[in-house]
Amino acid sequence: MVAVPGETAEGIARGVEAVVARGVTHLSAYSLQVEETTPFAAKVARGALSPPGDDAAADRYGLLDSLLLPRGFRHYEVSNYALPGAESRHNEGYWIRRPYLGLGPGAHSFDGARRWANEHDTSRYLERVEREGLARNDVATLDAREAAEEEVFLALRRSRGIREGRLRRLAGPVSDRWIAWARPPGRCRAARPGACDPRRAVF
Repeated sequence: MVAVPGETAEGIARGVEAVVARGVTHLSAYSLQVEETTPFAAKVARGALSPPGDDAAADRYGLLDSLLLPRGFRHYEVSNYALPGAESRHNEGYWIRRPYLGLGPGAHSFDGARRWANEHDTSRYLERVEREGLARNDVATLDAREAAEEEVFLALRRSRGIREGRLRRLAGPVSDRWIAWARPPGRCRAARPGACDPRRAVF
């Protein structure tokens, strides 16, 4: 976890060096997110804790890159580093929208078209399973636009990204503006006149 109150760059460096020295081949680094209604959020609200913030989190990922990339790790996903061949096959399923089944109270599932969450209360979950066979809540069927949005933002979590042709098929004309925004100056090849002007990028 990075961007937490009280951390230092030196402490992060020592931690990384210690786990790498032990032969760890995969490292996940998540930036702190303060969730509403948690005790941590209450402490932040009354000023008892002060998280470093987004800029500090970005600096921490830069630090992690400087420590891990020279050691052969790849920053293959926003929050994950791995030596070649040690990437998480489990999480890859989420990032490419592979169907999965969550079992037990509060578990989430995806069948390729619908997402749902199981009843989170254990007693109610058991009662509903006995009575109904399933204990699903919040079943949502994704329309074509929602599925396309998911594919794009999940692809952009990974270093391999998304092919331009696939992005154009999913996002339509606005993709030219996204591509122009992402490309270095002088390298834009848009299909539509004026789309290479990054000032016209919309999100």
